[in-house]
Amino acid sequence: MKSKYLQGSPATFIPPPENRKVGVPNIMGNADNGKLVYDLSCKYCHEDERYSFFKLDDSEITFEHLNKHFSKYDRYSTYQVTRWGTSPIPGKGAYMPQYTKERMSVRQLEDLKAYVVEQAGK
Repeated sequence: MKSKYLQGSPATFIPPPENRKVGVPNIMGNADNGKLVYDLSCKYCHEDERYSFFKLDDSEITFEHLNKHFSKYDRYSTYQVTRWGTSPIPGKGAYMPQYTKERMSVRQLEDLKAYVVEQAGK
């Protein structure tokens, strides 16, 4: 039976882009794919604060906030929390896990950024 299942799985921890304002050189994000990442990944935990204390929705203010912080080096930067995660709040169980390269590719993260930028500009 064990021969049918992996005994382990890869976890490649990668840092956010060196220059967060530019993002990843030579990778142009696709907003349509980014919408899928946002709807199926981000909102899964963050919509209506299901598993998180940081609420995400489709409002203009949400996208403006995400866009404003994407390129920063702070706890609200999507680059930052996606690659490094967050610690749980004392007394609460919610936290943001690290997204390894296998869980969210560099391209998917750039697609997400393209979608956020597009929505913030509307």
